[in-house]
Amino acid sequence: MNAGSYAVEAVIVALFAAGDTAADIGTELDAADLFEVVINAAAATDRSNILSADTYLLHIHSAIDAQLGTGRNGKDTNSKGEQQRKATEFHAGTSVSTMGTGMSSHLERILANTRIEVSARKAAAEFAALEEAAAAHTPRGFARALRERAETGPAVIAELKKASPSKGLIRAEFEPVALGTELEAAGAACLSVLTDEVFFLGGLENLRRVSAAVKIPCLRKDFMVEPFQVLEARAAGADAILLIMAALGDEDLRVLRDTARTYGLDVLCEVHDQEELDRALQLDCECVGVNSRNLKTFDVSIERAVELASQLPDGVVRVAESGIASRQDVENLRVAGFDAFLIGETLMRQPSPGAMLRELIG
Repeated sequence: MNAGSYAVEAVIVALFAAGDTAADIGTELDAADLFEVVINAAAATDRSNILSADTYLLHIHSAIDAQLGTGRNGKDTNSKGEQQRKATEFHAGTSVSTMGTGMSSHLERILANTRIEVSARKAAAEFAALEEAAAAHTPRGFARALRERAETGPAVIAELKKASPSKGLIRAEFEPVALGTELEAAGAACLSVLTDEVFFLGGLENLRRVSAAVKIPCLRKDFMVEPFQVLEARAAGADAILLIMAALGDEDLRVLRDTARTYGLDVLCEVHDQEELDRALQLDCECVGVNSRNLKTFDVSIERAVELASQLPDGVVRVAESGIASRQDVENLRVAGFDAFLIGETLMRQPSPGAMLRELIG
């Protein structure tokens, strides 16, 4: 992560810990809004890599004003569109206009940023080194580990998540290796490591370090949009990747699934409704996850997972995702037919994630 990224992270921590930026301008902004203005500020200044957090805050205030269409003194200024244009004109060539408030969903905003970042990484990649690192990692069998654990009890995929667009900063003190080893010792069947830097404050380096420190399989949790990311995943020590049905068309998803198989990685296909489930079953993924969070609105409903549970075939590992906060939630979802449970925020908000995991799985 470069110096500019550290400054952005510091700003995010300050915004979500203190919450005074929104109060200072006399309005309310949700977590997704604040992440958006941070992205605009980062894009505006990313190429210098030397600006201080205070300078980023100036850009953030400009972006907030642009988003709200008002000045810092509360008086009307230029139109919202004009202000947004000015706030994003600082950057030197990288367009973030597709991440603006005109996009139809949070997911589309994240995907737009992901494509920009992946394109930049791919252009700068040393493919021989990546292939060498990928060959040095032997996948540990993500789906197999979940199946075996589910035979005797709840199979938990413990997620290492520092922040999210919907909840902001989740865990300020975030040491991924310490968290990963603690959760492995507490009984996690697998780990999920966020590698999106902008929206979730994760990174491939987190995955690389955690995977090297634990014996259990690791999922690269990210927004996969092109095969290069699959190579990155195995090179960083991943044993599985996530494919989000809402993010891509069927042909793109098939290409990513085939690439994952080429690299020996399992695939967790994530669905949110019956239509997406029907599509996912055509991909023949090893694991199918039902996310109780709607990625277009961020609303969470465990009932959605329960409704779809009966439609999941016996041949796949059935994974419940999001909104799992108690042992009773786990038991209810097991009764509904789920084998495994991806749990992140509930663990990350605890002083001891390991102790919370032991409570959840009994």
